[in-house]
Amino acid sequence: MEQVLIAPLFEELLFRGYLLHFFYKYFGLRFSTVIVAIIFALPHPDVLGSALFSIILSVITLKSRSLYPAIIIHILFNIFGLLIIGFDLDVILVRSMEIMSIDYTEDSFIRYLIGNLLVFVPLISIYYIARSRYLT
Repeated sequence: MEQVLIAPLFEELLFRGYLLHFFYKYFGLRFSTVIVAIIFALPHPDVLGSALFSIILSVITLKSRSLYPAIIIHILFNIFGLLIIGFDLDVILVRSMEIMSIDYTEDSFIRYLIGNLLVFVPLISIYYIARSRYLT
């Protein structure tokens, strides 16, 4: 429960609600999104993926002028991540790579990329579908 609801809410309030707006006010879009992404990513195990996720959430927050889309996407991201942990993600990734005729190695960058795409693409799609229906 904490990882799914409380952590995303707290992180979005801190990183996008406070830090992003603080840095944006003084330094502009690029610097603020990058510095918030770095600060956000440091305590996470997947630093690169977390930084990219943070940049996406920051842009969404600034474009929508609301924290709600970022909070919802972050909660959905964590729920989706926990669901994947419940399944055998390696089986899903290996099968995806076999379909695309890619050699599977344990430390493959392609494996990492496909794993991130399996998470990011559905979440970004959900945001844009919701945006087109509810935020316009």
